[in-house]
Amino acid sequence: MQIVKLGGSLITAKRTRKGSRQTPLKMFRAAQAESAAAELARAPGPLVLVHGAGSFGHVKAHKYGLHKRNRTRPPKSKAITEVSNDVRELNLKFMRTLEENGVHGISVPPNVTITNRKGKINSFDSKFYKKYLELDLVPVSFGDLVYDITLGISICSGDDIMYELAKAFKPERAVFAADVDGVYDSDPRINKNARLIARMTPERFKELTCGVKNEEPGIDVTGGMYRKIEVCEAIASLGVECIILNGLKKGRLKKALNGEKVIGTYF
Repeated sequence: MQIVKLGGSLITAKRTRKGSRQTPLKMFRAAQAESAAAELARAPGPLVLVHGAGSFGHVKAHKYGLHKRNRTRPPKSKAITEVSNDVRELNLKFMRTLEENGVHGISVPPNVTITNRKGKINSFDSKFYKKYLELDLVPVSFGDLVYDITLGISICSGDDIMYELAKAFKPERAVFAADVDGVYDSDPRINKNARLIARMTPERFKELTCGVKNEEPGIDVTGGMYRKIEVCEAIASLGVECIILNGLKKGRLKKALNGEKVIGTYF
């Protein structure tokens, strides 16, 4: 069994409304999603998928302050409804793309399997994933808003769901498909001499500067690459091979799921 996370930056993009007010708009990257789905269709063995919310979730979540853990009151119902509906819109688009490429998936919304406490997962119920796998289906979850015991509502990231899935199923491999080749020793957009870290160890992780935490540009209300590295380290500590790779590079995801070595960062 393998678990795969398709990053929000891989299957969505942000565009800007023309005019005096430059408002970010959500956009589904249909071609990239279709390419990934075609490679997933060729993967061996059972799969569980997770996808990020990308521009369908992050922009409005940030606008309404849903990422803040120091809130003293629950967010307005309008904000919750808007973000939740947008994320489900993305999930439906992705599910249809999977179906068109021969992947028989079924959506598993986080708000029926997860509760948070102060913005972190408090409980995770894996039974639906197990039941759907028994029916030869591919469970598909996603970053979403969930009930929070202390905050009322908070964000549950797809990366954190991957860790819970790794704990529950102890898969052979956990793959994070992003829009970059992996983790670099410095920001490759700024430093042309930045080097890809092919093998991340706990010692190497500690050596990285705190600047990694803010490596990704734009709005990311779930922690960006820094949080992804933390999650991958935690998954690797369970004895599960973990990889961050570039899902935009054709064939790379398929090769990784077939056990071939690819360009990326291994944990």
